[in-house]
Amino acid sequence: MPPQRQLFKSTLFTHPKLFGRIHSPGNEPSAITVGAANTFGPDVRSDDDIASFSSRGPTRSYWKDSKGVKHYDNLLKPDLIAPGNKIIGAASPDNKLESDHPELCVSECGKAGRIGKGNMRLSGTSVSAGIVADAVAVMLEANPRLTPNMIKVILMYTAQSLAKFNMFEQGAGELNIEGAVRLAKLVRSDLSSSTPLGAPLLTPSTPTPETTIAGQTFKWSQGVLFQYDWAKGSDLITKYQAICDLGVLLGDGVLLTDGVLLGDTTMLSSGVH
Repeated sequence: MPPQRQLFKSTLFTHPKLFGRIHSPGNEPSAITVGAANTFGPDVRSDDDIASFSSRGPTRSYWKDSKGVKHYDNLLKPDLIAPGNKIIGAASPDNKLESDHPELCVSECGKAGRIGKGNMRLSGTSVSAGIVADAVAVMLEANPRLTPNMIKVILMYTAQSLAKFNMFEQGAGELNIEGAVRLAKLVRSDLSSSTPLGAPLLTPSTPTPETTIAGQTFKWSQGVLFQYDWAKGSDLITKYQAICDLGVLLGDGVLLTDGVLLGDTTMLSSGVH
């Protein structure tokens, strides 16, 4: 091949991955931090990977002590990934981005008098985050009693872990709306802060931890990312965990009120490893 093409090929495949690029607001422990997957178009997931522009963890925000020494948080992020490369969606009315960049128009929007009435093609983790937000809306429609932490746990537990990528790139894996909604429907609607740790979380039965999309079946991750750890086990969804309560952080303590953190509290029942 021509020298210039050979140079491009060499650069393309030797470009190093950059880690430690997730900052505010993605470094917030309780937030659902979303990276971007590249699906390459087809419905099948066998060729999905991480988009080159997707920020990789760990988080690298820091605080300084009295001696000026930096203490980095180094949280395991992102929590999961979702499609975010060349995604086609509806253009909003009076869209300045569209008017400034007509090349993003896919249909109708580029015509005179049609600004904001067609479709646009966009890429970015902002697109991925929007897709996850839509998934959360569907989950809440299926079960309005889900707490924010239940939603986060379910999203990660049902995600598809992509081969050849680590947790700093994909978190628990790629968003799986089918599995998330199916699991959300099974969560008991009578849960409260008085529900004892280890009580049944689901009704009536435990779902098969796999999903079939476009004729391909994949296993769920069956795990949850905490601030610095990865927990895996069926008890995460079959038994009530303290982390499912509304006021509980996915971390090493229980948030009581107004920012007061109680540490050394049992967050998980037995059977989670």
